[in-house]
Amino acid sequence: MSRRKFIKKTFVAGTSLLASNPIYSFSASSYRRIMGANDLIRVSIMGVNGRGYSLAQN
Repeated sequence: MSRRKFIKKTFVAGTSLLASNPIYSFSASSYRRIMGANDLIRVSIMGVNGRGYSLAQN
């Protein structure tokens, strides 16, 4: 088996496995459940000796 045939067969086998796996299949309804970058905002404040509390109050 040549290197080119091996790579081609490996690619075909890999893509067929991915296509048949339900985890990687997306439908139009599943895209509605994907959160955007701005849908969830996280904030953290760090300080030493009460400075974090002071920053959080402001």
